[in-house]
Amino acid sequence: MRRNGTELTVDFTWADTTVVTARAGFKNRFGKDITALLDLNGREGQPCDAVEILLDQRPASAIGRPTADADANPPGLLRLGICLIAENGQTVARALSLPELPAEALSLKPAGPNAWSLAVRCEAAGPCLGVPMRVTDNTEFKLAATPLFWLTGHRGAGQEPMGFVQLGAQDAGVLYRIGYWR
Repeated sequence: MRRNGTELTVDFTWADTTVVTARAGFKNRFGKDITALLDLNGREGQPCDAVEILLDQRPASAIGRPTADADANPPGLLRLGICLIAENGQTVARALSLPELPAEALSLKPAGPNAWSLAVRCEAAGPCLGVPMRVTDNTEFKLAATPLFWLTGHRGAGQEPMGFVQLGAQDAGVLYRIGYWR
C-alpha cells in the first residue's frame, strides 16, 4: 500500500484456495434486497469472498472510528469493495464503490497470477489518510458463512476493522491495530 499525493495504490494477491465468487441479488441481514455484487453499507461480512477498503478522509482525530448508524458509512468515509466473479469461464476481480466516488477515480488492474493493483484518487481532510480494511472469507455464498471474528464475536468482519493503516504525507505507514481470527 502506498500513497502519492491524492492517489492511494493497494497491490494484493488473492491467495484463497476455496474462492466464493460474488453475484448480484441477495438479501442483507435485514431482508433488504441488494442488487449490486457487494453491500457497501453493511457492517457484517459479505455473502462472498471480499476485501473492503474504507478510505477514511476525516481529520486524524476521527479516523478509524465507526461513528455511523447501523449499516451506514459516516460522512468522510469512502468504501471500496473488491470481489471475484465468474465471467466467460474465468474468475476475474471487480472493484466497486459507492456513488460518492466518481467512476474515473477508481481502477483495478491485473498485476500477475491472482494479483491485482487497485488505485483510487481521493483527498484527505488533513495530513493523514486512514485505511481500515475488512476481509470476508466465506465457505459458501451466504451471509455469516465464515468463522467468528476474534475481536467482536461476529461472523465475517464485524464492526471492528481487521487492520488499520494511517498514511501521512510522506511515504510511510504505521500499522497500529490488527484483529486476529480464531
